[in-house]
Amino acid sequence: MNDFYEIEPSMENYWRSIILFGRNVASYKFALAKALYDLKDSSNDIIKLEELAKPYVKHLLEHLKHSPKQITSKSSTFLQTCEQYNKNEITYDELISKAVKLGFANVIDAFHNVNSKEIDKRFFIDERRVYNASLHHKYFPSLELSTPIKYLGFPNYKFPDKYSLTEANITSIKISSLREYIEVDKTIKSGNSGGPAILNNKVIGLCTNGDHTMGSMPNRILSVKHIIKILDSI
Repeated sequence: MNDFYEIEPSMENYWRSIILFGRNVASYKFALAKALYDLKDSSNDIIKLEELAKPYVKHLLEHLKHSPKQITSKSSTFLQTCEQYNKNEITYDELISKAVKLGFANVIDAFHNVNSKEIDKRFFIDERRVYNASLHHKYFPSLELSTPIKYLGFPNYKFPDKYSLTEANITSIKISSLREYIEVDKTIKSGNSGGPAILNNKVIGLCTNGDHTMGSMPNRILSVKHIIKILDSI
């Protein structure tokens, strides 16, 4: 089954491998795949569980109507909740609340697993342990264009004990499902690589690369939010 996506490692084949060869102990994977497809045109890069739950339960409810057996285990509290909704025993809000609490317990973690290992390409990043409003407010100051920041480094290798503190303005914030970069208007020299970027006495990221070729490369800082994702996955 590995040959299916390793011979032709396109995103389409990675997706097919998940659907065809991913572990099948419940129908959750298919409902999640359909829900992700339903949300593919969302303008927001972060999809909260409350948003994902609506298309997710929609597809599970459809499955249950024609195929009551949806898991290999004897019972599932969440599927029982879905059956209760189909019988008009609970409200839609109660169903969504239960879906957020119980419906994603294993399927998000296991979605990318094929043949007992995770495939090389992911279709989403699990941010449940990283992104929440209070954590974001406390550790990630509000970043806007033109916000003045500072970055610290040792660009002059002849004087390794002499640091430089450079002031710059944010020109762009690049956010994707893979990473978040901050771009600034001052050159990040090679000696600044790995140095901290600072705003209001808080570290907001690490310098990664700079422009030494007359404007052809961006001066980028990897946001601390993405660094926490990396540490969280180790």
